[in-house]
Amino acid sequence: MQRSAFLIPIVLLACVACGGDAGPAAAESGGEQALESAMALQEAPAAAGQARSAAAPAAARAAREPAAAAPPAAQRRRRLETFDMDALIWAMYHHAGVEPPIRDWVAANWRRSAYDRGEIVDEFFDSDAFIDGLEDELRPDYEAAADIGFARVPMRGELGTYDTQFEELYIEPFAPGSGVRAYSNTIQRETRLQFSNALDVYAWPLSPAEAQDVIARLPTDIMGRRNRAILLEVDLRLTGATVDSRTGNGRIDADIIGYQLFAPGPGGGRGELLREVKDIR
Repeated sequence: MQRSAFLIPIVLLACVACGGDAGPAAAESGGEQALESAMALQEAPAAAGQARSAAAPAAARAAREPAAAAPPAAQRRRRLETFDMDALIWAMYHHAGVEPPIRDWVAANWRRSAYDRGEIVDEFFDSDAFIDGLEDELRPDYEAAADIGFARVPMRGELGTYDTQFEELYIEPFAPGSGVRAYSNTIQRETRLQFSNALDVYAWPLSPAEAQDVIARLPTDIMGRRNRAILLEVDLRLTGATVDSRTGNGRIDADIIGYQLFAPGPGGGRGELLREVKDIR
């Protein structure tokens, strides 16, 4: 039986500043190329296969080998350079030390998957073999995420007010409790990257003159009014995770270890680099 790849629309979403979760059509995050992927829907159309499912004797199906043990946290050195929603959700399971119930997920929706692929579901259709195939398509992606320990994510937000007493300009996407939300329609699960050290980077120390200069470099709207919109590229270290056993959703704890802050450019992409911070401890 020929089957097409298990591709279902991946909806990219991200969190707004101040820690509030956005809905699936809103984004808490943005960036340039990564921003475009975080702000737009990326759709991989489900391919339609015309082949009829052939029955395969249960005795002929190969026994599944257990997944290899995930490396310890200290050995998770791979960094995601793009905001890959699927990879982040798989990584969440590894960091939480939880085996995802992949077979249960695909078994719950196998009939819809078969119709999407153009399969003929009748008395000759081998649903067990079809579910095996769906699981085999997803499991390598889960296993490949075992070594992910770092991620680069885009965000969109605003500069906050300037505190003349402490001489600090506040970066609202880093407000305490903030983070980035990710949802994948491939496995219909979501995760939230929660910034553990957001308070450490929330305030940008600037003199009043420096703060005025930064704000003056931000674009104006069509009415000529100055706004404080900014774009960020944030580097994260993943430190742990929790998974809700009932829903399969969860949270990834992450430390901000660096970021770039941009003024929006023409068309909403990254413009002038206003600040870059590296090696945050």
